[in-house]
Amino acid sequence: MARLDMTYDVANLPDDDFDNSPIPEGWYQAQVDSVEVKETKKGTGEYLNIRWKILGPKYANQGVWDMVIFRYSGDSDKALKIGQAKMKKMLSALNVSKFNDTDQIMNRTAEIKVIIEESPGYDPKNVIKNFRAMEGSAIPQMPTSQPPRQAPPAQPGPQAKGSGTMPWDR
Repeated sequence: MARLDMTYDVANLPDDDFDNSPIPEGWYQAQVDSVEVKETKKGTGEYLNIRWKILGPKYANQGVWDMVIFRYSGDSDKALKIGQAKMKKMLSALNVSKFNDTDQIMNRTAEIKVIIEESPGYDPKNVIKNFRAMEGSAIPQMPTSQPPRQAPPAQPGPQAKGSGTMPWDR
């Protein structure tokens, strides 16, 4: 048993004014508000459970949740390929070129394309279908570690007409 160190009186608690209805479909500026690594229901993989906070002005602070599979060992690699493609789009939009820690994406902003998904037996919900960088936030190009390219070998100059030899060979 866990003690709460205080007593809650139901009569004094606020009513629920949280609107859980989906926002209209479209592109929204949003910020990564929370990220959790979770295990799939079957235990065959892991995914990022991400809450995106809409920046507004309309629907400001409304949350849209997303799931991005990054590790999967099930009987099909389709889920992993979809997750990796989604991860690439999301990281590119967030201007993250290398990713190994959820702190790297916390509080970053991007535009998200939201649609409404309806499934039998469930309330309609928002789903993120695409990502794009916010205007003016391109990924900086990092210098490459490749050696400098060498110039192609020099081509011999023009030959003297009719002689078949180079001018310096005469």
